[in-house]
Amino acid sequence: MRRTIQFLLLFSITVLFCTACSFMSKHEGYKYNSKRNYYFKLLAFSDTYVTAHPSDVVVATVQFAPLTSDSLAISTENEVAVYDTDSLSLSQLLMDAHSGDSLAFIVPTKDFSFGFSGNEADWLKGFEEIQLLVKVNAVLDSATFYEKKKELALWKQTKLDYETFMIQQYIKKSKEKYFLQKTGIYKRIIKQGNGEFPKKNDVVTITYQGSLLNGEIINHFTTLDFTMGAEMQVVDGISIALQTMQQGERAKIIVPSPMAWGEEGTSDGSIEPFTPIVFDLELKHIERE
Repeated sequence: MRRTIQFLLLFSITVLFCTACSFMSKHEGYKYNSKRNYYFKLLAFSDTYVTAHPSDVVVATVQFAPLTSDSLAISTENEVAVYDTDSLSLSQLLMDAHSGDSLAFIVPTKDFSFGFSGNEADWLKGFEEIQLLVKVNAVLDSATFYEKKKELALWKQTKLDYETFMIQQYIKKSKEKYFLQKTGIYKRIIKQGNGEFPKKNDVVTITYQGSLLNGEIINHFTTLDFTMGAEMQVVDGISIALQTMQQGERAKIIVPSPMAWGEEGTSDGSIEPFTPIVFDLELKHIERE
């Protein structure tokens, strides 16, 4: 009986050890944090020696992606307050990170707090594990971070105020009468429509041309069919303006940068940050189920 118990105990220990070894070597090149149940790997390190501590803020570029190489990735710019929490989160992962470090993490989605919601989070949660590629851009104590945040907000507001001034100058110089909508878009009707207003999920046919305030054309007249409410079809300003237009209407609209390419501009640099866009826009047709 004693031998049987000893054998079973030895067998159980062996199985547990083999299972642990298998789990530990699941992702080659990664180390395993058994306390928090995630894998990590240092891709590049910095010699700044500025380490994140609890209550610090880490400014990082993060790419979330499934482990399958053919899947898309989601990139974000994060400002993470670092705390030693019980839940597995980006805040927890960045404990002891150094400014300038690049790291890779593999985390189980069932235990991970994403810090954002919506379709992207739901899509990622559909995978058992995901990979996070993190570039630590800066580590700041909370007082310094919030001071810099105030400075950045003031800088942005100054840019937006100047943008508004330039729009007013454009309108004054053009001698055309624009009406400021509640949405913040300036609109001048060129041709009245007599049809319906588009609603969400309607398929609309539009013709539009975009230009800068100096008259430089960024795209010549283009005809486009798209579904109202669908993402990544047109800039927000066009979708918002169309909701105020009847079928057959043609209007000239001035779209402030927050509803165009924002404070970053286009990725190729063709449109600079904080650039308002003038659109000559016509709602040609509405198709409704």
